[in-house]
Amino acid sequence: MSIKIVTIRKIRYDSRCPYKKTRMYVRPEKESFWENFVNRRSRPSKLYRTILPEAIRQAELPEGTKAMWSQKAGCSCGCCPGFVLTCEQPYEVYVTVSSDDPEEVKNDGTIDMDRVALAVALQEGMA
Repeated sequence: MSIKIVTIRKIRYDSRCPYKKTRMYVRPEKESFWENFVNRRSRPSKLYRTILPEAIRQAELPEGTKAMWSQKAGCSCGCCPGFVLTCEQPYEVYVTVSSDDPEEVKNDGTIDMDRVALAVALQEGMA
């Protein structure tokens, strides 16, 4: 299965931002808030890596930019996984991807049942 890039949004960091390197966050198209909440700790980073060269090109980042997957790319708690790029440009790049099989781009097949239970409780107003 292959995935394709749907959109890319590039935002320049504010001068007060603590990050020195560009972050690239990848999310599946049409993923709900709750799905994101449940799946964010089990993203298929190896699959996402396949679209990196094209995403880097479309985001107009320097050639030769390298990327490292980090569960804590966006914050220290691990809720914002993404790629940390070696280029020293201060940007956040948001990539939306799609696939013939939507589940393929959402998670790596593991399910954190504690998070599922919490998401259901929050959705039902029980938490």
